[in-house]
Amino acid sequence: MTDQLVSVVIPCYNCERTIEETIETVLSQTYKNIEIILVNDGSTDNTLSTIKKFITDKDSIMLVDQKNQGQSRTRNTGAKNAKGKYLLFLDSDDKIDSTFIEKCVNVLEKNPKIKIVYSQSAYFGAREGEWKLPEYELKSFLRNNCIPITALIQKQDFDNVNGFDESLTFFEDWELFLKIIIHGGKVYRIPETLFFYRQHPEKTSLTNHAVKDRLMLSKNKLMIYNKHYEFFHNNLGSFDDLLNDFVFKDKYYNLWYKKLFYKIIKKKS
Repeated sequence: MTDQLVSVVIPCYNCERTIEETIETVLSQTYKNIEIILVNDGSTDNTLSTIKKFITDKDSIMLVDQKNQGQSRTRNTGAKNAKGKYLLFLDSDDKIDSTFIEKCVNVLEKNPKIKIVYSQSAYFGAREGEWKLPEYELKSFLRNNCIPITALIQKQDFDNVNGFDESLTFFEDWELFLKIIIHGGKVYRIPETLFFYRQHPEKTSLTNHAVKDRLMLSKNKLMIYNKHYEFFHNNLGSFDDLLNDFVFKDKYYNLWYKKLFYKIIKKKS
């Protein structure tokens, strides 16, 4: 096992109830060459005072305090401050197993062609049990993301694709992984449950809100499709082909969605 530095970026927004548990799962890693970058994104509760308790004279934990910028910009800010060879984005209410980073680093160090490594996942909190994400396969991935944001990547790869697209309000992690894959990166899922995704009883997460807003989801998906049109077309065919695909059709085939797509594509031509 090499001793490459891993930078763990944790965006923090009004997370006073969960952030300590999240930080502790990073501090308890079996892999020790880690720096933690906490980016307080204009929290209005006691988040800032809570995370300040973890700041010491050591360089292993950094605090960046900023006005509210949103998830993509906050993650990009954390990455700009990162010194590690590897990057891991961890949301402020989630957890990782104590061996997560060690096992992910081991995969990347042994397999140079692999650029994204993640693990099987489980829910905890208000809902518990396996998070049944399908194993990565390109065509399936191009329809729906199956890789959690908490996947280990190389910082150089992140920089090469210009990080998160800050114009996206959702699916920015999917698009980041897509860009790395377009540049030739391979993907590997560790067949162990090492990532834990918190479920809140009040269902206030960005994901829960987004599920209720089909228009917002679809606009972001179409922005990504349009941005990487050639890659989607080469691997999945035309948009009409997608509409006629039974998996895609069941979820998205309706008049307003089709009109929205052609409005975006028309601007491209």
